Amino acid sequence: MHLYRIKAKLEEINPDQVKPLHGRSTGDQKKIMDNMKNFQFFTGESMNPEGMVGLLDFREDGITPFMTFFKDGLEIEKCVSPTRSGLGDDVASFLDKPAFG
Repeated sequence: MHLYRIKAKLEEINPDQVKPLHGRSTGDQKKIMDNMKNFQFFTGESMNPEGMVGLLDFREDGITPFMTFFKDGLEIEKCVSPTRSGLGDDVASFLDKPAFG
């Protein structure tokens, strides 16, 4: 369902990308369907049934996770550095430290 919404939006804003999207998505859909049992599915906070679903899988080592999204269905959002948003240096230094080690 979401792919149809992506296609409709691309037809409005960038019609030249509709045909390449169809070609890419056909191959991606086959890979997803062939490996459906390996994926965990994630939605946003709103649980919008027409929204993007993130697909979580693991690399061959069985440890390293990665998520898959359709690029054309994502919107760019500006992120602000903790120090620039007024959170202070203590938060920035905490965020700069490695999580493990």
